[in-house]
Amino acid sequence: MNNEKSGRRFWRTGLMAVLVLLLLPMGIWAEVDGKMATTVSIASSPSSVTFNTNADELDKAVYKAMNIVVVDGDSNKIAFTADDISLDYNRQVGTQKITVTYKGNDQYETSNATGTIVINDVPKKDTRLVLKANPPAVGYSADTATLDKAVYDDLVIQVVDGDSNKVNFSPSDITLTYNHAVGTQNVVVAYKGNSQYNPSQVNATVQITGKQDSKVSVAAKPPAVAYTSDSAKLDLAVYQALSIVVVDAGNNKISFTAADIDLSYNRAPGKQDVTVKYKGNDQFSPSTATGNVEITGKVDPPAPTKENTSINLAKPPIEAAYTTDSGKLDAAVYQALTIQVVDSKGKAINFTTTDIELSYNRVPGEQPVTVKYKGTDQFNSSTATQTVTITSKDDSSLIVSQNPPSVEYDDNTKNLDDAVYQDLCVAVVDDNNNKIEFNRDDIELDYTRAVGEQEVIVKYKGNNYFKSAVATVRVNIVQPDSPNPWLIAGVAGIIGAIVVVLVIIGVVVYRKKHSAS
Repeated sequence: MNNEKSGRRFWRTGLMAVLVLLLLPMGIWAEVDGKMATTVSIASSPSSVTFNTNADELDKAVYKAMNIVVVDGDSNKIAFTADDISLDYNRQVGTQKITVTYKGNDQYETSNATGTIVINDVPKKDTRLVLKANPPAVGYSADTATLDKAVYDDLVIQVVDGDSNKVNFSPSDITLTYNHAVGTQNVVVAYKGNSQYNPSQVNATVQITGKQDSKVSVAAKPPAVAYTSDSAKLDLAVYQALSIVVVDAGNNKISFTAADIDLSYNRAPGKQDVTVKYKGNDQFSPSTATGNVEITGKVDPPAPTKENTSINLAKPPIEAAYTTDSGKLDAAVYQALTIQVVDSKGKAINFTTTDIELSYNRVPGEQPVTVKYKGTDQFNSSTATQTVTITSKDDSSLIVSQNPPSVEYDDNTKNLDDAVYQDLCVAVVDDNNNKIEFNRDDIELDYTRAVGEQEVIVKYKGNNYFKSAVATVRVNIVQPDSPNPWLIAGVAGIIGAIVVVLVIIGVVVYRKKHSAS
């Protein structure tokens, strides 16, 4: 009986001991050398991250994506910082295996977990090409590389991103595809792109001319020429004295006649600058050179049987705009001089433009102009000289985006014009493709201000130094997105419902307060 009682007590004691052990914190069993075991858990399918060349920044993104949690043996969360975690993975684009390690401390053991994470490449930015509008003609060359460089330089290529910021590139990043022949050629300009920017391409038109360059050479020290009032004889003497030679780009002589040469100089005694112009032909381009010829002698005295005349001219400063058309230039100089011919008593003499001969060097700058009244049966000829400043404005060209992005329509004309202007990335350059400074007010836009694809005429007004320039481009004006009426109604309904609920809650609270009192 006692043995039976003793057995029962033994089993009761054993059972209680087992229960006590089961109820003790599980962490007691997890302690090792006084530290508690830990467990790291990470996201099973973490969000992908974008690659960053900065390893620290990439680690921060990966750390955040992994959703790291560390717990002790009782599944209690352990507080930690990023410094307590180390990440071991291949910092490259692609799906990467990653080991996340909790470093532990005086209280907790180290632990780790392994998973995968996707590292995406940095998305590339879109690009577009901006080219020179209406580029000048390019001289043909049988050498492909030479012609390609000429076309490349002619187009003044720029690459911009979606925000119209310039993208750096080298000529090797651009390919030109076109028919290497004389004529108007369509050129496909393609930008290859790189690790940051997407490729892009645009079409352009370039005129390739078949004329070869020419060069005029004249005698360095021509002999002096005797003055004569006969203009044709004086021109011939000057022509012969200059020993004119015309050569091509390879210094091969080009055959020509006197009719192919224009001389412009002041037909008066003294040392005169003479501009020699070769007019060119179907095969060769025009060219000019300047020589210096001394004209000796005196102006012929007037005939004693005729009444003497004199010429009155405008006082300086006198200006005339330069043009390569000698006839138009003469007319401008003639007009600027306000020529008056008077007799010996100072009485004005009637005359026509054919009675007047102008001689001067037809190039920009301050030029002495000799005005000769040819005379009649009644009046002697006479001459007078005055300095005329021949002004020359350099050519300018517009560079605009050939494929600009769409522009949202705006009822406000100024806002719409500003948007179109910004969209076109307007630039102005000279003949050497040097940038010309200008203000927004120097650019005029002429187009139909309505939704749809519109032809825009872009005009640079020019200034004291540069001529005006015009370019044409097409811009797509789109209707702005209108708000969804169903969405507006839905939002209004939700707001209305919230207001109703708040009113009901307010009433209920009010009644409770008053019923309690």
